[in-house]
Amino acid sequence: MAKREAGPDRSGWIHGIRLTARVYLAALGACLLLARAVQLVAPHPVFSVFAASGLGGALMLGLQVARPYRCSNREWLRELRVDLLHMVFSNGGANTLFGVFGLGSTYAAAAFLAQALGRPLWPTELPVFLQLPLALLVADLGFYLVHRMCHENDFFWRFHAVHHSAEHLHGFSAARNHPLNALFIYMAQIVPLVLLGTPDDVMALVTVVIAVNGWLQHADVDWEPGWLDRWLATGPVHRLHHSASPHDERCNYSSNLVFWDRVMGTLRRPGPEDRPARYGLSRGQLPERYLDHLVAPFVWSRYARGVED
Repeated sequence: MAKREAGPDRSGWIHGIRLTARVYLAALGACLLLARAVQLVAPHPVFSVFAASGLGGALMLGLQVARPYRCSNREWLRELRVDLLHMVFSNGGANTLFGVFGLGSTYAAAAFLAQALGRPLWPTELPVFLQLPLALLVADLGFYLVHRMCHENDFFWRFHAVHHSAEHLHGFSAARNHPLNALFIYMAQIVPLVLLGTPDDVMALVTVVIAVNGWLQHADVDWEPGWLDRWLATGPVHRLHHSASPHDERCNYSSNLVFWDRVMGTLRRPGPEDRPARYGLSRGQLPERYLDHLVAPFVWSRYARGVED
């Protein structure tokens, strides 16, 4: 009989600290404050995204090592190489592809709309701290619609399945995306904001929230967010979506705010007993190899064998 790996180490002083909504919001807020500070001195808002995302990644990694929820560091480290390849090539490649071939035409369309209407559609007169939640609602709507389509349409599921193939959910799982799936989702979030005339600094802050909350909600961290689950797609909310149970994966599609899940009737707040039996795919199985992840959607029958619940 195979020896079972030891679970996460729960010794040490930090396990006496509850990772409540205040801690979650403090981590997210610190990254936003850093982003805003960098925007005041940097030549372009993109520098604020790099700085704040780096801080968010460091916070995620520290919490995940110190306060693991489910798996040992050895377990998620086995998947790290593939996830880092996705971070650099899949996500980086998708963003670069759209930046080179699509962003210019999108800004041109936005300028045409603004000229035709006599002003940009976006309420630029509002303070940035009010523009940000509005921009998140717009970006989250695009994400919600594309994300739900990926789960309900067999063709698009082939690409999105790569993201769900992780059997040990951890912070770097957020980066696990097929390049085309990453491109679909990125465009769904960014294109509406550009067309509406959203300022670059506000879009940068939206990107920071997407990146940092992505780190935190995928992290194998023992969160106790409580009331925050009513507003944000926190770790416990998103874990249900990553369950290998077909019933669980058809809920909690939101990226950041749970507003659209609530409106569409797909929000499921986790209860005390809502611990997914396992993560991964309910409709297929992918090897832990980056090249397999790239080709799988095009030869799906090779990978789409059933997995027992």
